[in-house]
Amino acid sequence: MWEQWCDHRRRPADVYNRLVSLLSLVLLVAVAVVVVGAEWPRLARQLGREPGARPSRERARRKSKLRVIPGGGTAPDARAAAAASDADDFVASVRRDLERLPTFDRDADR
Repeated sequence: MWEQWCDHRRRPADVYNRLVSLLSLVLLVAVAVVVVGAEWPRLARQLGREPGARPSRERARRKSKLRVIPGGGTAPDARAAAAASDADDFVASVRRDLERLPTFDRDADR
């Protein structure tokens, strides 16, 4: 088979073209293997063949049994008041920072 690819009786350009074609085919297969290897976790997850992974239906069933407990934390009115207070504090701190910025008079340099 190698003799077919490297027959010296052919023109050198033909031999070169065949070898380059063979090399490009090998590189193309190598790139395909690398891409499949890199994307394998995502493909396995989509196909449901990931070892140790639970099916999404089981997870959905478990999540459907969960419920939200109301009143876990501060009341909504207290949150709104705290947010307004934080906004006021932020505005005040920005004003203080702007007042402390150094200024210069452009006309004084002339």
